[in-house]
Amino acid sequence: MCYGNAKHYCRTVRRADFGYQFQPCGVYKTAIERGFDKVYGMLHGIQGFLDEQYVDLSTQIHSDMDIELLKRTPSAFLGSCRYKLPEIHEDMEIYEKIFGILDKLEIEAFIYIGGNDSMDTIKKLSDYAIVKGHKQKFLGVPKTIDNDLALTDHTPGFGSAAKYIGASTKK
Repeated sequence: MCYGNAKHYCRTVRRADFGYQFQPCGVYKTAIERGFDKVYGMLHGIQGFLDEQYVDLSTQIHSDMDIELLKRTPSAFLGSCRYKLPEIHEDMEIYEKIFGILDKLEIEAFIYIGGNDSMDTIKKLSDYAIVKGHKQKFLGVPKTIDNDLALTDHTPGFGSAAKYIGASTKK
């Protein structure tokens, strides 16, 4: 989830953006409850963001049913990716492009939720922002059914996968 401030009709428009690899429904609801006017979702994670494939969820969600559908089928709505960003010194153009899009959308904070590659992505973006003096903030939220992220005991996603496998093998 990313958020930014922009002047629009003499009032502040708050914006949020997030990378899938999570539950977009929770991010969307929290952002709206906290006064954000726009909530962006990246189509196919950071790979889609590089192609400027994102959607303003604020224009797509109109009812509790829409929220429920997003809650139950997040990857069907936004897709996912397995794209691994190169090291910063290997291809600075990719990072310049990402930050150009973030600036264009006036996004100030970026939350990316997922597994190992997602956490690697968020670290690289955060490092680039620090080195280049960008003001955007980056936060990685671990979620994986593998439960294999360093420095975590359990991650969201693991419990539901374990419960499903347990219930499936009982039958």
